[in-house]
Amino acid sequence: MGISGVESGVASLRGPGKSRVKLSDLAVPFHWLNQQVSHQPPFELYRTHFRFHFILLFYFIFNFYLMFVIAIVIIFEVIILRNLSTSSS
Repeated sequence: MGISGVESGVASLRGPGKSRVKLSDLAVPFHWLNQQVSHQPPFELYRTHFRFHFILLFYFIFNFYLMFVIAIVIIFEVIILRNLSTSSS
């Protein structure tokens, strides 16, 4: 779905009968994922779902690991800078 498809979809939402926009109408970025998932047998659907959750889990674990490493580096930098500033004066 290109830009013109999105524009026509938004224009069709502004019709006289639709005063409220449903959440499902705004799910344009998930169009590709829905296409991938909707025509698969249940086992393939489960594998796609599991892969998606595995990617999310890896992402969050990696984020927390990076935050932990950055926090340790900052703490060590503060300790070293304090020691250098107190020893030089």
